Amino acid sequence: MLNADFAGRFVEQLSTCTDYNINIMDENGIIIASRDAERIHSYHETAHRMLRTGQDIMAVTDDESYPGVRSGVNLLVRDGKTPVGVVGVTGAPQKVQEIALVIKMALESMLRYEYQQQTLYNARTAQERFHASMFLEEAPALERLEALAGELRLSPRRLRVPILIKPPEHLEPEYALERIRAGAATQDIVWAKDITHILICQDLGEEGGDALSKWRDLVSLRLEQLASSPGYSRAFVGTIQCRLHCYRQGLAHCLWLEEHPPSAQQNLFFTDHIGRYLSSLLPADELYGIWNAYGQCLDERTKEDLRQISGPLSENNYNLTVASQKMFIHKNTLAFRINKLKKRPGIDPLNSGADRLFLNCLSLYLKRSR
Repeated sequence: MLNADFAGRFVEQLSTCTDYNINIMDENGIIIASRDAERIHSYHETAHRMLRTGQDIMAVTDDESYPGVRSGVNLLVRDGKTPVGVVGVTGAPQKVQEIALVIKMALESMLRYEYQQQTLYNARTAQERFHASMFLEEAPALERLEALAGELRLSPRRLRVPILIKPPEHLEPEYALERIRAGAATQDIVWAKDITHILICQDLGEEGGDALSKWRDLVSLRLEQLASSPGYSRAFVGTIQCRLHCYRQGLAHCLWLEEHPPSAQQNLFFTDHIGRYLSSLLPADELYGIWNAYGQCLDERTKEDLRQISGPLSENNYNLTVASQKMFIHKNTLAFRINKLKKRPGIDPLNSGADRLFLNCLSLYLKRSR
């Protein structure tokens, strides 16, 4: 979390080695730290706009007018992938951009370090230290993780799959956690991520077994058990992991699925949406470079059709009957819209795997560029 105390200490330290005026804005666009003390607590319109839109950099010149903003370069500050604030350096943009990038990198590095240290400081038991190191540290040491796992009698080389569940709102978090732990197997890992999420790394067995072919059945059975006790509102199933230092990535896949749900379905498996995930990693400028001509040349009706049909088709393996039911339209209507794509933009996703990928990526670009 980017708070005023941390930001103030950061600006104070930088002030000993640079004369540039530095401002740090919080998630609401309010200046919480600055070399110019009179600006603290004032509103910074550019920062607020960047936080709303996710724009990484914005330069302001003297001939532009934004409330509370002076000429300079402003950069979005992220905690991992989450925007938490903006850092700005006052001055002519072409002169201060390079130093602003260095300051942003230093600020993000200090944020990560402070968060890790605070988390580890607060972890008092071996189990808490293990969970904090495995799920919260960005680059945990494998040897230390395996040593902590040994203290808890957890085998470090077993296959496990993360399941992130949201207990019902009416259920006390402590009760839900207690019930899940009571039903956990010896080699399961159970962690309360926060008051609304519980992570279960379900044990699938030793490496070399048949878990890779049966894991979905095992997880589905576990979800049936969880549905009866303690119950849950939604479950997000991540990717199988076999090394403790990779579990954080498996959790990240669960969180991505929660942030980008394709439907209101109760149980979602990340492996059903890998194509969407990989497409989402493409930078905006890369998407623009590939697809901008289509965005300019296609008519609005065709673009809207592309946006609407790509998801249901992909999620249902291009089964027209099921996809049309999900869209609440007749199967023939969906078939008509797909046939239109053969003429413009000239693709046949029903009969070409390459054209299916084309459709998915183009629709992603069109959704982002609205």
